[in-house]
Amino acid sequence: MKRFSLMVMLSLVFVLNACGNDLKGDAQLNDADLTEFENGLLDLMSGGAFAFDLEVNNDDLQEIHSTVDYYTNGTFNRHVLDFNTAIDPSKGQDPVRIIFIPQQIDDQHVQWTSSIMSNGVDTAEQSTFTSEAIPIETTSYASGPTGLPAPLVIDKKKIVASTVYSDKNGITTYQSIETEQDIQQATDYEDVFLVTMELH
Repeated sequence: MKRFSLMVMLSLVFVLNACGNDLKGDAQLNDADLTEFENGLLDLMSGGAFAFDLEVNNDDLQEIHSTVDYYTNGTFNRHVLDFNTAIDPSKGQDPVRIIFIPQQIDDQHVQWTSSIMSNGVDTAEQSTFTSEAIPIETTSYASGPTGLPAPLVIDKKKIVASTVYSDKNGITTYQSIETEQDIQQATDYEDVFLVTMELH
C-alpha cells in the first residue's frame, strides 16, 4: 500500500510540474526586477512607464514583435510603435528587459519610447524605438499592466498593458484584455494606448 501511495504521489508531482511548465508558455512576462534607482529613474521620466522581464522558455524563440496601438473613442487609429527585435535565447539565461515609456512632452502631446535590452554571454544588446508626438486633449490618465505574470505563446498576440487618457469620471484599466469585447470596453475613452507583444 505504501508503494502504491508513493507511486501516486510521484505521478502527481510529475503532472503538476508539467502543468506548471505549460502555464509559463514559450516565454513568461513578469514585472521587471528593478533596483530602487531604476524605479526612481522610470518614475522621473514617466509616471506611467511599463517595465517587463521576459523569461524565455523555448529555445526556438527568435524575435519579439511589439506594438503600441492607439485608439480614439473605441476605434483603432494607428500603431504608434511597431517593431521587431531579434533575440537569441542561446546567449544566456538572463531575462530580456522590455520598457515602454509614455512621455507627456507638453500639455497636449504624448510620445512613446520603447527599449529592449538583452544580456548575452559577451555583450549587452539594446534597441530603442520612439514614436511621433500624439495629440492628447484630456487631463486625466490611468495606466497599468494586464495580469502578471503572463505566459506568452509563439505566434499569439497578447495585450500586456494599457494607458487611458480621458476627462470621464472613473477611468478604468483592465487586468485582462483578451476578446474583441474586452478591447471595446478598454478603449471606450477619448485616447487609449494598448501595448502588445507577439513572439516568433
